[in-house]
Amino acid sequence: MRKNTLVIGGIVAALLTTNGVTAYKYNKDINSLESKLHNKTEQLSELSGEYLKLSKVSDQQSNKIQSLSDKVYRLNDKNTVLTTKFNNLNKKVKKQENTITVLKQELEQAKKRNKESPHP
Repeated sequence: MRKNTLVIGGIVAALLTTNGVTAYKYNKDINSLESKLHNKTEQLSELSGEYLKLSKVSDQQSNKIQSLSDKVYRLNDKNTVLTTKFNNLNKKVKKQENTITVLKQELEQAKKRNKESPHP
């Protein structure tokens, strides 16, 4: 019986040792996974912070673009008005140039008639 007790004790010791080694390995794996999880959580936190910063910058840039776009539309409207005014003035100038040309011709004809007619 003593021999059986020793054998059983040896088996129990072997099982406990095996279980202890297995438990140690599991604890080691758990610690490694917890460390990786912690690192990934920190990385996620950093990336979230960077994302928020970039999101703010993106919003600011979008606002600037919208503001500049509004200015472009206003300038385009002003340009349309100025182009219309320019075209109207250009028509008036051409009419005046034609009128001046006609008046010069009439003046030349009047001078010619004046030279040709006898003076008292």
